[in-house]
Amino acid sequence: MARILIADNDDLLCEYLSIRLGILGHSVFTVGNGLEALDRVIHENFDVVFLSDVMTGLTGWEILAAVGQIESCALPSFVILTKSADRSILRRASDWGVAHCLQKPLCPDEISALVACISATSYRRRTAQLRYVTAAAMLVTTALVGAEPAWALQAKTENSSIDSHDIDQKAPPEPAENSANLDDDHPKWSISFLQEISDVSGSTQPNWYDSQLALDYSPDRSAAYRIELDRSQRFGRSDYVVAAEGNWRVADNASAYLAISVSPTANIKEKWSLRSGGGLGLGSGIEISGDARISRYSTGTRFSLKPALAFTTPDDRLTISAGWINLWEPNGKRFQGWTSRVSLKPNHQLRILGGFARYPEVETGTARQLQSSYAAITFELANNIDATFGVTRDKYENAFSRRSLSIGVSWRWSQTH
Repeated sequence: MARILIADNDDLLCEYLSIRLGILGHSVFTVGNGLEALDRVIHENFDVVFLSDVMTGLTGWEILAAVGQIESCALPSFVILTKSADRSILRRASDWGVAHCLQKPLCPDEISALVACISATSYRRRTAQLRYVTAAAMLVTTALVGAEPAWALQAKTENSSIDSHDIDQKAPPEPAENSANLDDDHPKWSISFLQEISDVSGSTQPNWYDSQLALDYSPDRSAAYRIELDRSQRFGRSDYVVAAEGNWRVADNASAYLAISVSPTANIKEKWSLRSGGGLGLGSGIEISGDARISRYSTGTRFSLKPALAFTTPDDRLTISAGWINLWEPNGKRFQGWTSRVSLKPNHQLRILGGFARYPEVETGTARQLQSSYAAITFELANNIDATFGVTRDKYENAFSRRSLSIGVSWRWSQTH
């Protein structure tokens, strides 16, 4: 019997099909959100997937576009469900390689016959594929896995709406800010923990969780290093990410950094990511920076590039910055976005951050525009102990909204000779 996934906003239709096909002995699963449907198609094995052409999160067509980039020989058979009687729907389905397109309201007998036909074809296809997979498995000796970068607590609070999500997903961190802490004369350590809780509207699983534990070390004022462990939970799945980053001051007015991250699981994050960039001070408080990143997802490899410009007042209390985000999909399609941020330091114990951004975010391996606004405050709780509180509101284009609250704490100490 077949494993079937039904993705449609209509709960009654999903329940009806689940009962109808379940009676025939099929294993039926239902989702009401396009993002969850794509996540399950990527990470589970189905024989048949019914996709509504209109859904929240992602439409059926957007799911087909994302799945078409997956390097896999075991994709399911897709069936488009639509209320439209326009014959152009059939041509569009054919262009995506979808052989079946059903108009609502659905005919029960037609569905049963269609599933039986597809199931028989899928069985023959899996049998043939098994021979090739078995032979290929004998030749495989290594596998490369990876993940999404996790950035410093300070960088995360400075750009929380971007750095706490999954682009590039996200906009890359700003190299000039990464090297801003390279100003001590002796070895310096810090350890930090950040917890973010998100409420997601328009999803059957409304709560997302992100945790970050990081250790920073600066041997002198010319270098700083970080090791980080992240945990993210989306749609009932979790990912653990290990990241390492190095920052160097290459001149009085210039800095550079290199970072790598990997994920042993890569359920929702990228498998691996490599980032590099730098900043250059031009004088009069003006600084330019650039960030390049290459990331490997289950749906393909993506490349991003972000130039940025920042201005800091002479007293170092106010910084205004803006960046231009460019993201290239595996098929060569280019997405663009921008970020803006204001950082205010009234005194040495307090820092206030705020910003607004619109950029291409990558969640479950497919890119879509995200509009984000955020604010955060960092203050000194005690000697060498800081606390951070942040709030974020995100709007995913043609999908759901997300509200997040983040709480963090960090402890720093110096190593005296």
